[in-house]
This record gives sequence, structure tokens and C-alpha cells, in this order.
Amino acid sequence: MEETNGSGKSGAGIRTRGIALCLLCEAPGVPYYERLVDKLYGVPGEWNWLRCPACGLFWLNPRPIPEDMEKLYEHYHTHAAEVPQTPPRAGPASLRRSGRKAILAVRFGYAPRNLTKTAAAMGWFLSSIPSFRERAGREVLWLRKKPRGRLLEIGCGNGEFLRCMQARGWDVVGIEPDPVANGTARRRFGLDVLRDPIEEAYLEAASFDAIAMNNVIEHLENPVRTLGECARLLRKGGELVIVTPNVESLGHRVFGRAWRGLEPPRHFFLFSMSTLKAAFRSMELKIDIARTTATGSQYIWRASRSLRRGTLPFEGRAKGERRLDKWESRLFSLLERALAAVGPFGEEIVLIAQKK
Repeated sequence: MEETNGSGKSGAGIRTRGIALCLLCEAPGVPYYERLVDKLYGVPGEWNWLRCPACGLFWLNPRPIPEDMEKLYEHYHTHAAEVPQTPPRAGPASLRRSGRKAILAVRFGYAPRNLTKTAAAMGWFLSSIPSFRERAGREVLWLRKKPRGRLLEIGCGNGEFLRCMQARGWDVVGIEPDPVANGTARRRFGLDVLRDPIEEAYLEAASFDAIAMNNVIEHLENPVRTLGECARLLRKGGELVIVTPNVESLGHRVFGRAWRGLEPPRHFFLFSMSTLKAAFRSMELKIDIARTTATGSQYIWRASRSLRRGTLPFEGRAKGERRLDKWESRLFSLLERALAAVGPFGEEIVLIAQKK
């Protein structure tokens, strides 16, 4: 692997390294997308994706070196200015929140002390509807409540998820290398958030009941090495939850190089169901659940449509065009939900593994 400046094609001031061989099977990659640019956050340069002809893994080539990673996230969404929290208002949104709380209570164990029989009945009814159960479960990354459970989130961003899980009774720890997002999580929520990568954090073995990586594994320099460290840190029976873009999704098939899930140069790898499972070979982790979800399909449709048009997502659209996008994204979401029920076509892969 040769380190190079990419002759100016990899971004001003961002040093890169060529990655010719597949991480999983060491086969040489073949070009799939070339000369992509970052339309989302404006990192300069042109970026290429390779695909392994043997196993199907996608990876960015060349790739920014670890020392220059911070430059990729200078305008990232986790750096957004803090806004004051507004109290929830009555109406449909309030009813949806009540429904999600009821589902979380009866399906995942996050029951308030004053849960009524009516609320419990509503929770069981709503959780029988797959789309409702899926959206509610996403809030806790499908983790059941564990009394005095210890949770580690890798790539916790500005700490929103950890704050919510702490309020639900978990003892939480975060890892976030980005200094701005790390500072926000510490300052805003008072969370215990480390800056070192998990492999260099020197955390105690078998010290966590759950580890979460929500749209993070695709950003890692060596996902297999990180999975091995997760296995070391989990207690027996502990769970690892991974959510990551699905390179075989309907959205990728429709939008190709404009698909929102590509996100060069911050995404280093893109997985299918089979390649993500292959990354678990020889691990002390048993895969319990591996499926795809379409919960983010409407956002992916609208964002990908904008990227195809050459505009930032949701900017510069007339009212009528926004309304049309809304209805088209709903139809796309319905189609993807139907396909995800019979095959791996959802926008994201959800994988839950347990320590043996």
C-alpha cells in the first residue's frame, strides 16, 4: 500500500493511501465508481470506489490516512450548532411519541413505573405492525433494557443516543475521535466520551453488556480489527449491534453514483449482507439477527434525488416540487418495505451478534 498525495485528485492537503486488495479475501479490486466528489460537506478532491470481484466488498481507493481524518469532518452534521430543546406539543406527533413509548415498554422492557393497562394494550397492538415496531426499536437500536447494563457506543457523535440510553437506565461510555463532536457530547450532556480509537483506548476486557455502532463501521480504517476488539470487550452473552448502509439496497440500484449511502470520502467501506457476515469469520461472536431495514428510505430517496440534480439535499426546491418529492419518496418507501420483507433490499443492514 503506497501513500501518496493523489496528484491533487485526493483533496487539497489530504494525504491518501492506495488500497488495492480486498480486506476480506485479499483479491485485487476492480473500479466501480470513479471521480466522485463530496457534494454533502465539501471536502475537496475526487474519489474512487473499488469492488472485490470475489466477495463483493466495496472500498474507497485511495483512502485518506488516519492523520488527516479530522479534515473530512470539519463541516459534518455532528458539528451543527446546539439548538434549545422545545417542549413537545400535543397533536399527531405527540400521539406517535406515546405509541413508540408503549412499544418500547412492552417489547423492549423500557416500561415506566406508571404504565397503565391501556398503554400496555396499545403497545402490544402497535408492535404487531412491523413498521411501527421497527421505528420504535430503532430508537434503542433494538437493545432490550438490562438492569445496570453497561453500554459502549463507538462513534457516538455528539452524544444524542447515549444521552437517551442513559436516561433509560444504561451506564454509558462513548468513543468519538472527532474533537468537535466529542466536546459537544461532554459539554452538553456530561458524558464519559473517549477520543482514542477503540483499539487504543485500553478498555478492560469483558466489561460491557452491549456495544453499538450506528452507521460507523463504514467509516473505519479496519473494520475486522475493530470487530475483534468488540468481541474482547463484551461480556459473555453481551450484544453487538451494527447498523450500516446496504450496498445492495433498492436506493443504490436506482441512484447508482448519486446514492446517498456512498458519501465519499468519509465512507471507507460499503457492505452487503454477505460481506458483513464474512467480516465475522473466526470471531467469538455469533450472529443472531442479520436483516435489512427500510426505515430511512424516504430520506435516502429525497437526498439521492437532490445529489443526482447537483444540489444539496432539500435545498433550493419550490413548494410544489417539495410536495412531489414527498409523495414520490413515500411510494419508494412502500416499495422498498415490501422488497425488504422478502430480500436484502432495505437501505441499511441491521446485524446483532452475541458474545459466545
